[in-house]
Amino acid sequence: MSTADPEGLRVRVPPGLESIAAAELRARGIEVTEEPGGLLTRVENLVEVLLWSRVASAVTRRMGTVRADRLPDGLVSLPWKHVLRKGQRVEVRIVGRVGRRGLEGKCEAVIAKLADPRQTRGARLPPAKVLLVDRGARVEVALVAGSDLWKRGWRKVPGRAPLRENLAAGLLMAAGWQPQEWLVDPMCGSGTFPIEAAHIGLGRAPGAWHGFAAEHWPSFDTAAFERARKVARAASGKSVHVLGADRDPRQIHAARANAGHAHVDRQIKLEHVAFEELEPPAKSGLVVMNPPYGNRLGATEKTYRFIGDRLAQAWSGWRYGILLPDASLVKCLPGKPAVTIMLANGGQKVWFAVGTV
Repeated sequence: MSTADPEGLRVRVPPGLESIAAAELRARGIEVTEEPGGLLTRVENLVEVLLWSRVASAVTRRMGTVRADRLPDGLVSLPWKHVLRKGQRVEVRIVGRVGRRGLEGKCEAVIAKLADPRQTRGARLPPAKVLLVDRGARVEVALVAGSDLWKRGWRKVPGRAPLRENLAAGLLMAAGWQPQEWLVDPMCGSGTFPIEAAHIGLGRAPGAWHGFAAEHWPSFDTAAFERARKVARAASGKSVHVLGADRDPRQIHAARANAGHAHVDRQIKLEHVAFEELEPPAKSGLVVMNPPYGNRLGATEKTYRFIGDRLAQAWSGWRYGILLPDASLVKCLPGKPAVTIMLANGGQKVWFAVGTV
């Protein structure tokens, strides 16, 4: 699909994980084009992307473009009746420099009049969220099809500085983890890496229990979607080898509660044990970590030297993937690791180092 196509889908992903997200969807037979912070694909791939993309943060439908000096009247030419229902509230957000006082409200009024005229009975419709994105002399108009896709629905008990679920899934893919091998997180916190790994290994779709704005579009094939969601909710029945550990009993309590909500408490092991006391469960596999970051580089370097020393002492033959708050900390880790990805976690830049002990 060309980036010049006026319609289609934009799949927003965490910057740094574009190639990982693209490879994931291409493996499912979906043609995508990469761009900074996301992917482009065709509208007919909507259901597959919403249900199965583990890395996506949000999906929008590109409605088309209009001249900036033609707002709000230029919006009349776009196919709103396919995606809006009568009486549905419209919320417009302008992204960029386009705009003048009161423009959002004027656009909302114009769009609302162009909805499908058929009356919707008994349905409580969520607002239709429209984005007007500055593209210079023209404005790209997009409609949110699915948002907050990183929320899987199982995180009922938050841990300390939890990693978003789609970041964890993307990093597991970046590290090359395969479900047939062991996955160990010695600093698992509230259990994000182990739970995501279990769902990947079991073949469960990340969006199978998520609600989407697109489900309310008049053009959306609800029956076909429900059939696809039923398939997506079924586990493949494969066994997984996943172990999470933490020195803090409160974190293990949170991880166990979340694993129960995620229906993987029988598939993963969670242990209250410090990293220096944890023994490898097999001769090889992947160790993945999101360590607590120190406030000063000195304290942080001490933490990572401790991690590197313990890996060298006890985890020979294992691969590892570790998040770093500073790329120079890669020197603390064994086996000449490579820094493969830079991304943002909680508003802070972090680097992902992958290596072998």
